[in-house]
Order: sequence, then C-alpha cells, then structure tokens
Amino acid sequence: DVEVGSFGVDSVNQIIMAMLSIDDADVTQRLAKICLKRTNGNPFFLIQFVTMLEETEMLTFNLGLLKWVWDEEVIENETMSTSNVVDLLQARMRKLPMNMQQLLQYASCLESKTSTLAIILKNHAISGSKTEPEEDVLALLTKLVQGNYLERCGVNVYRWVHDKVQEAALSLGDVSTSLFQFEIGSILYHSLEARELEEALFVVVDLINKGGVHRRSEFAELNLRAAEKARTMSAFRSAAAFSSNGISLLPRDSWTTNRSLVLRLYSLGCEMELALGRHEVMETYCDEVLSRPGLSTLEKLPIYSTMIQKLCTIDSKYEETIDLCCDVLKELGCGVPRGPSSPIKVMSLLFRTYRKAKKTPKTFCETPRAMTDPTQKAIMGFL
Repeated sequence: DVEVGSFGVDSVNQIIMAMLSIDDADVTQRLAKICLKRTNGNPFFLIQFVTMLEETEMLTFNLGLLKWVWDEEVIENETMSTSNVVDLLQARMRKLPMNMQQLLQYASCLESKTSTLAIILKNHAISGSKTEPEEDVLALLTKLVQGNYLERCGVNVYRWVHDKVQEAALSLGDVSTSLFQFEIGSILYHSLEARELEEALFVVVDLINKGGVHRRSEFAELNLRAAEKARTMSAFRSAAAFSSNGISLLPRDSWTTNRSLVLRLYSLGCEMELALGRHEVMETYCDEVLSRPGLSTLEKLPIYSTMIQKLCTIDSKYEETIDLCCDVLKELGCGVPRGPSSPIKVMSLLFRTYRKAKKTPKTFCETPRAMTDPTQKAIMGFL
C-alpha cells in the first residue's frame, strides 16, 4: 500500500486545475481554499467533494464558453452544512435509485460477495424485478463501481474504495437498527449452504448478536461454532465474546434440555477468560458449572482442567494443584497415592503388575485394541 498524506492548499489547487483543465492558478485559488476547508486536504475526500459539486450543478461545464464555471459564494453557502465527508457521501447516496441505496446498505454490513448479496436481494426488501437476483446484483454493483463507491478485487468480490464510504452506507436508512441487522443475519443463516456459512460465520453471528435476538438454543449453538473457530485462529478475545453471547442466548431450561451445549459454552468461555487473564469471569463460569447438581465428574472435567491450569501456572499453588488432581482422579475411579510409599509397598505393586502381565495372553499384546471407555480415555487425557 502507498500512503498519501493530506494536501496543502497549493497541492489542492493543482489537482483542481488538472481536473478542470485550467492553467491559471489564480482562477481556482478560492475554490481550492473552499475544498481544502471541507475535506482537510484528504485526497479521497477531495475527489468526492468535487464530484458532488458537479452532480449538484454547482460546478458546470459551459458549452458556450467551453470551460468550467462556478460561483464561490454559492458553493461556500450550500456546502456549509457538510461538516465531514460522511455527510457528503450520504448526500450523494440519497440521490441514487432506491435499489442501489438498498444494495449499499446490505453491502455495508456484509462481505460484498455477489452470491451473498443476491440472497439478501431475493429475500429482503428489493422487489418488482423480473430478472434473476444475481443478475440484478451484478448490474447494480457495476454502477456502484462506476460511481466510485466500490471496487472489484476478485471474481464476484468487491470492497469499499474507502472506509468512510462504508460508514456513510451504514448510516443510510435502517441499517444501524438491531432489527435490520438481525433480519440480514437470519436470512443468511437459513439460506447459505454449509460451506458458505462457514466462510461467513463471523459476519452472520455478529449480525444476529447485534439484533438483540431472544434466547434461542439455535443461535447459542451458532455462537459456540464461532467461538470454536475463533479459538483455532488464536482470536481469544473474539472466542470469549462469542462464548459469552452464546451463554446469554441459552433458554432458562437449558441445563435440563440441552446440557451438552451449556457445558461446551461454559467450558470454552472458562478457557478463553483464563487465556485473557480475566480470572473473575472465569471463576464465575466455574462456579456456575460446579454448583449444578447431577453433573458427573466426566462432565465437569474441562472446568477442572482449566482450574488446575490456573492454580499451577498463575497462582503457583502447587500443593493445591496436586490435591485437586488427585481428588478428580479419585472421583473418576483412579486412585493415586498422595504421600511417599514404603519400599515394601512399591515392591508389592511391581510384583502384582508382573504377575498380571505374565498371565496376559500374547495375542492380546500382538493385537492391541483402541481404548473406548470414555472414563478411561478421560483419565489418560487428564494424566
């Protein structure tokens, strides 16, 4: 990327002279000062401002004189309310046809992929078109590229020419409302194929979460998927946020109706909060799970693992760590001696092990079987 800083009045004047094919710097000097004042010399904003002047006919080409003409007093007064470029861009956007405005709104909260936008076009607000949604989208996107709102950056993939353009589009209509964002996220969730949903998972989940959705296990599980994906990418803060949102979306009876989902959300949230150093939140999650009656040690094992990690690596309480490990293993049916054993006990244990190994058939050793018992597998993993 090439960084371009803000221009001074002389540079702005040179750009305007080049755009209007004027050789005399004095002719455009006052116009340049107005443009500088309205855009702070930002190159992108400057182009947008001059384009707006031409579109609103404050800057026109006189065919009789064969030159550009304007009135500085009119421009000064008419653009006084344009305090920033977002206002300027919004003014331009509101003059576009409604279907183009709607597409800008959709693109502002989505990745601008043709296939994704076509789904929204088909299921949301734009109606009355006799062509296929994807054909409509392609035609509209071409016009938006020509209008310098978007630029093509791949096959059926577009991006904003500037983040201020996206900001302006987000402020159009109802885009910023929770209902609009939930509707878009919900449409994508129910319409995208599995592979497409996986690619756009973070976008879809963010839209649904911003929508203030009521408690639903379906969306809690979607947040769990996003949290697990974020963890694999080492995006621990995002994973913690998705876990927290998923917990908040759980119905009140989830501990009895969907215990597995609840445990996975709390376990992952506990792990991510520890990674972020937010120990109070982590301990809250631990207390919630451990205080639940009827849970087996196997179900609580991920919480115990996180607690042990904190005791050992953060708190440096090694004796408490060993005690907790021994308690958990004992509950799983694997007794571990806590104190030093006498030589006689050690010899006795070795002798019993030797006798048991001698009685084991050779065929058993030659064809070992995979461990299938979940408790035994958990013990081995814990050890």
